[in-house]
Amino acid sequence: MQMPICEICLNSDMLCSGCQKRLEDGKISKDEVDISRALFEMSERVRSLKDVKLKRAMNNEVLLIIAGKGDGARLVGKAGVVVKALAKKYEKPIRVLEESDIRTFVKNMIQPVPIEGINTVFAEGNEVMKIRLPLNQKNRLLFSEETLKKIVGEVYSKQVELVFE
Repeated sequence: MQMPICEICLNSDMLCSGCQKRLEDGKISKDEVDISRALFEMSERVRSLKDVKLKRAMNNEVLLIIAGKGDGARLVGKAGVVVKALAKKYEKPIRVLEESDIRTFVKNMIQPVPIEGINTVFAEGNEVMKIRLPLNQKNRLLFSEETLKKIVGEVYSKQVELVFE
């Protein structure tokens, strides 16, 4: 099991100095610490979690969990047992995504809303990712526009702009 915090911190209520420094520096979030600990507790009952790699976790309108490649199904668990337990604990919907290229990531994140295109625009020395979405699907997004831009921007370290056409 690979988590953003070390195994010692997973077992205790306090963080070691290394993990505490990463938390203070913003390399990991409090949500990632909490979710890592919750998944570690569940891993004793759910064997599929033993080999899971948790990359990121973000708690917004929807609890977004980003797993390593091929770990999405294991993180959901058989019959969704892990996701259901997390949804009950955090009282919000859960979206589990695997790390991938930006197009696949955004497509899976905003499902069932289709993507019309993703363009890279170079302006004033900055690289901006423009994600084009259909205007008539705007109200079907699980995430707010700001949250969507923030998540994609943080995960891919890029400035993101949403365009509804």
